[in-house]
Amino acid sequence: MNRTGDSRLLVLLLLLLLAVCCISCGGDDGISASEVTIAPAAETTAAPELEPLVLIRDEAALFRVVRAEKASDGEVAAATSIRQDIKNLTGIIPDIATDWIGRGESYDSTTVEILVGQTGYPESAEVLASTAYGDYTVAVLGNKLVVAAWDNQALKVGVDALLALLHENYADGFLAVPRIAQTKTADRILSAIPTLAGGKVEYIQEAGVPSGEKAMQITLSDVEAEEYAVYRDVLADAGYAVMQENTIGENRYLTLSRENRRVTVYHMGLLDQVRIISEPARPISSEPAAYTAVCDTTLMQLGLEEGKNLAGAMNAYVVQLADGRFVLMDTGTEAAAPYLYQYMREHTPAGEKIRVAAAFISHPHVDHMDGLKKLADDYRKEIDCEAVYINYGAFSMQSRYVESTFQNHWNSMELAAKKLGAELYVLRTGQRIEIANAFFEVLWCPEDFGNRIIEDYNNACVVVRMTVGDSKTIFLGDCRDQASPIVVAMYGDALKCDMITVAHHGYGGSVFPLYKLASASVVFWPNTFYDSRTVNEQILAMDCVEHHYLAGDGDVVVTIQTKE
Repeated sequence: MNRTGDSRLLVLLLLLLLAVCCISCGGDDGISASEVTIAPAAETTAAPELEPLVLIRDEAALFRVVRAEKASDGEVAAATSIRQDIKNLTGIIPDIATDWIGRGESYDSTTVEILVGQTGYPESAEVLASTAYGDYTVAVLGNKLVVAAWDNQALKVGVDALLALLHENYADGFLAVPRIAQTKTADRILSAIPTLAGGKVEYIQEAGVPSGEKAMQITLSDVEAEEYAVYRDVLADAGYAVMQENTIGENRYLTLSRENRRVTVYHMGLLDQVRIISEPARPISSEPAAYTAVCDTTLMQLGLEEGKNLAGAMNAYVVQLADGRFVLMDTGTEAAAPYLYQYMREHTPAGEKIRVAAAFISHPHVDHMDGLKKLADDYRKEIDCEAVYINYGAFSMQSRYVESTFQNHWNSMELAAKKLGAELYVLRTGQRIEIANAFFEVLWCPEDFGNRIIEDYNNACVVVRMTVGDSKTIFLGDCRDQASPIVVAMYGDALKCDMITVAHHGYGGSVFPLYKLASASVVFWPNTFYDSRTVNEQILAMDCVEHHYLAGDGDVVVTIQTKE
């Protein structure tokens, strides 16, 4: 072999030796290209499944049922039903206890427990933080089986789901539940509302709407102004567009809508509370329009002279706005209707229809709403009415003593509005309704009465404040002594006004602090006499009052603003 051939052979041998070394030693990471190519897929392994949570073994309970120390009636019923169902299913009666906070014990994550509702356990808080207001969740977290919801009705549905899970997994003295996290919707109206981070849910209940509809409200306590501001952005991110914003004193009000749903949210600054109301989408009011001032703006209190047979007609006020239209603030009994009509007819140009921009009815008592029904029956051809505003509260919150006629009251107002060609609007606290040179703000509605049954419609009155220029007038309707302290707590000094009507005709209506905060210079008494009650004597003795107008002395008309 020649020298050239020997050199080529030597090069080939060296290349072969280098290749063998690479295969043996690998690259920088110790794995050769050949090894990467043939690495088996089995090297990536799935995480092992977690063991089920064992509740019963060898026919012995290894757990207890736990509810909150201050549980709602619904939570107590839910815990009791779980215990009873387990007894029926297994023959074993588990212990039932309040949460560790109530027992004064330290938190123990190792104890196996079924947590029911809004307990003080971190597991319950974790579940609720990701559960919408209308949903329920059944989940296993560590050694805790949690069933939780914000609403008692949703919790009841969740308990049914939990019991179905227990039945499915029990056999021969052994019960173990898989590590699930299941959230489902129990109430779509509530589920449409994003949850507010912060505060404590005090109660969830129905809100007032006409027949055939449903509205729900949520009230939370300990909510800071900053948390409310953040929640506004949360609603925007969820697709809700602002319809109206308003501020009254320390309170912030917001009305939003999305598709077929409307949400009202308000933060009561003096109480650190938030109320959220979800209902079918509807306008807040008639659209304000440009106007021409043609008359003075006046307020008339209907006189209750015995000679007119009006002694029992009670509350009826007529405001004539600068553009000549009227606003009725309650309308007395049927007996008041001819006199209300006559007054408006006299203050309407000859040959023109009477134009009623709005009728506000504070509550469903005959001496406040039946005048409107009579106007609709007897004078509808001569009256052009644009809007009727009411909120009679929710049927489910009414006492059995009044609920038999409750639906009829809603229906009668719907019928009266229809006869008059008017739209019927449901009022919410904080809304602002602009009409010509005045605007009307809703200070209080039945939803603000709280989580209790309404035994007396007077404690479910809508309270409205009218502002014309610099003058403010509060119409209290029959706001009674159970409701008026709530009004005081909500607004404080923001109740200052120039004129005010005495609640419940002076028959033991609002408590004196409300009138003291209002400090009105004009007081209207919708009665035939000054009832000798302590609160009335206190009102009559107020130094700030320049005029007391008693309905028993006849009609009185006060000019609020002169034509410009």
